[in-house]
Amino acid sequence: MPLEDKFPQTMRPRFCLMVRAGIIAESVSPGLATVLKAIGHRKGRVRLYASEKIIGASSDHQNTWPFVARDPVIEVRSYEQMASLSHQDLFITWCHRLHYPSHAASLLPACVRQADRATLLYDTQFGSWRQMMTQQVRFVARHWNWLRKVGLICYTTIFPDHDLFRWLRYVRVPLSVGPNIHYLFTEADRKMLYQPWDGERTRELAILCTGTRGICREREHLLRDLEAGLAKNSGVALMRHRGASGESRGAGQKVVWALDEYRPAIPEYLEWLRDSEFCLCIPGTSWTHRPFEALVCGSVPILDRVNARFHDIPWEDGKNCILTGEPWDIPAWRKAVDRALGCPTAKRLEMRQNIQVLRARHLCFESFLNRMADRLGLDRPHEN
Repeated sequence: MPLEDKFPQTMRPRFCLMVRAGIIAESVSPGLATVLKAIGHRKGRVRLYASEKIIGASSDHQNTWPFVARDPVIEVRSYEQMASLSHQDLFITWCHRLHYPSHAASLLPACVRQADRATLLYDTQFGSWRQMMTQQVRFVARHWNWLRKVGLICYTTIFPDHDLFRWLRYVRVPLSVGPNIHYLFTEADRKMLYQPWDGERTRELAILCTGTRGICREREHLLRDLEAGLAKNSGVALMRHRGASGESRGAGQKVVWALDEYRPAIPEYLEWLRDSEFCLCIPGTSWTHRPFEALVCGSVPILDRVNARFHDIPWEDGKNCILTGEPWDIPAWRKAVDRALGCPTAKRLEMRQNIQVLRARHLCFESFLNRMADRLGLDRPHEN
């Protein structure tokens, strides 16, 4: 039965411009918004089939939807309008924590078959590789009727070393989480984020640590341990706020420990990053955008090796970052902080110059959009 026959005549749009790319999504997130931007960057426009109201709870969706809804490159359509879906490139999101409405889920097979090319944007749950494999086996068994038409799978969260999709000979690509935050910034903040900086200037702050302390118990314990160690270090001036000399403890290299109520607003935060030699990038419940923001602002990230994999960035320990071991390995984080504090000035300048080259080639938003569009196979730039 043709796809159009599943809908009453009144639900079909009377007029529709040809949009070559479309995305069917159960929710939107900064990551998906960045994919939309990358597609629009190449195709000119992209159509999103989604709903402001979703099944399940997602703060990402609530925060991102207003930006997506008013983006001039994105045409938002309801699930009912999937009747007129006709795209060369179709993208389908799948998040195991959230679900499509039943009427939209029932139409996915027909929509995928009608597309010239289908790509799955896959959001896996966290856990052991056995748990993820079990999850994928069930997913493939239930949805093989349309999955067999999918040619490319893009992981929008963790990119596993082993998974069922590899064994099924799917082409798999990672999505960098770093530039996603770009989408939730105001225009003024975006301009400030990508401002140029002097790679040879010595910076006032040795280390910057900011964010929320109690996202999870492991994070809180780690932060408290590191703070206690820094407070005992006679060579460190620990302060809650940049320039807050009355609140500093000790004299020496300045370390800003601005957590919770001391957490700065975005413009102030970006300014601090531009004046910090190193930035402590401790994960929350999963990855953090902070390594990307730090690099763009010229601050050397201190991050763990596990969450470094979430970023499409060629990390090199001692050249453009300081890498620790496991996310909650307290002794490893202590050693990383000591490495940063003991890093000679010449080495700090060398690392920042390496970052400056990386920034131009890899991190600026235009570079990221082009790389993501290439990775998704969108090899025909839009021509005005």
